[in-house]
Amino acid sequence: AASATRTCDKVDKRPESIRDLHRRLGVEFRCIDLLQPGAMRFVFGDLPRPLFVLCDNGDKETEFLATLPHLRSGDIVAVHDFGTEFDPKRPDISAAIRMLQPLAPEPELASTHLGIWSVP
Repeated sequence: AASATRTCDKVDKRPESIRDLHRRLGVEFRCIDLLQPGAMRFVFGDLPRPLFVLCDNGDKETEFLATLPHLRSGDIVAVHDFGTEFDPKRPDISAAIRMLQPLAPEPELASTHLGIWSVP
């Protein structure tokens, strides 16, 4: 059976305590670059829906835009560093956000730096 939780990064920098936690919780980790061809199959392949996807790599805007085509109705996408490393006013980002349903009001976004939306 597929793991219900997957995480990945280009380099495995997890301390042993997090590796152990992932093992105990059944979290599937892979060293991959999500922006490389075929990598999204790992994330979206055979997981039960709805999904929760957190974009928090070094290029959050590109990761966010690359993730959207793989989402289905009911899935949730979140981006860390909203307003700092993720510019919601950038035209392509703004257009994408307008197609989603916000799950947190603007004041919360400012204090948590976490943008979160569902796919209608």
